[in-house]
Amino acid sequence: MESRLETLESKLAHLELAFDELNQVVYSQALQLDKLQAEAQKLQGRLKEVVEDMQSQPYSAEDERPPHY
Repeated sequence: MESRLETLESKLAHLELAFDELNQVVYSQALQLDKLQAEAQKLQGRLKEVVEDMQSQPYSAEDERPPHY
């Protein structure tokens, strides 16, 4: 009975260590995800501004260089 209890305690200790390590990984990934989501929102806003600028300025063939230049 004593040996069985020690085995269970040892397994529990290993499981607690693994749990703590996995918890740290999940926390780190959550921080990265938040950062990436903020960056994606910033890029979407910038893209929207660029598209609006392009739409507000009419295209002129005079502004474009011929391919041989």
